Amino acid sequence: MLSPVTSTVGLGLLWAALCLPGCVVLSDPEFKTEDECPPTLQMTEASPGYLSFPIVAAAPPKVFEFRATVPVRSCALTRALEARVFLDGSLLRSSELPPNGTSGRDLTVFVALDSVRQGCHVLEVLVSGRFSSDQRQPVKAGDVGSGVWWFGVQEDATKPLPTIADCDKGL
Repeated sequence: MLSPVTSTVGLGLLWAALCLPGCVVLSDPEFKTEDECPPTLQMTEASPGYLSFPIVAAAPPKVFEFRATVPVRSCALTRALEARVFLDGSLLRSSELPPNGTSGRDLTVFVALDSVRQGCHVLEVLVSGRFSSDQRQPVKAGDVGSGVWWFGVQEDATKPLPTIADCDKGL
């Protein structure tokens, strides 16, 4: 049997717990496993920004390239991710993003544009834990993050540079 002092102390602690701000855990918390956590591309932190319209101009001796960096977030701390890069809808390459023990990884996209026509282009990046045999579909539905950039290629520096509005006109 509890003494009156022990009962009073116990009731006082219960009263304090109920009156003080905070939370009481009534069940076990749910944690997502690495397989339940799709990657996301942080396009607002990308460089160049996804809302910008970069112009890729020729440099002697006529070298065209597009470079971008985008942070990728995922709770898959120990699992490699796969990145696929598409230019104007065609798959250019697939690469692995190895785990680094944190939720953040940086993806660097580099595309040589030597054989790309002058005008507007779209570059798309998809990241997944694993893709199916379809180039764009992950094995597990929803396990994909994506990012898109629009950019222009301008060979002749004496001509006016294209704008995003020019892309709507079919530049």
